[in-house]
Amino acid sequence: MQNNNNKGNSWQQIIHDVGSRFDTGAFDDPIAEIARLKQDGPLIDYLENFDTLLARVLIKEDLALSFFLSRLNPELEKLVRVHRPKTIQEAIRIARLQ
Repeated sequence: MQNNNNKGNSWQQIIHDVGSRFDTGAFDDPIAEIARLKQDGPLIDYLENFDTLLARVLIKEDLALSFFLSRLNPELEKLVRVHRPKTIQEAIRIARLQ
């Protein structure tokens, strides 16, 4: 910040430069993380992780729904798919009821 090279930079540029310097997620791939995410434990943990990753990407609802359903534990996946959910919210509601 005290470097003379920063004089005259806008506040937005300074924030961008600092963010770029200290960003630890420069090489992360949230879509790949969603594709690898799997329900290994309680549903609530899976939902939290899925929601966190989903908030970081722009994908269509049907693709997100496919990721969500296919990574549930196999028994729960079958129970939810039987109801043919059209949205993630509907699939989550059904999963919680199961």
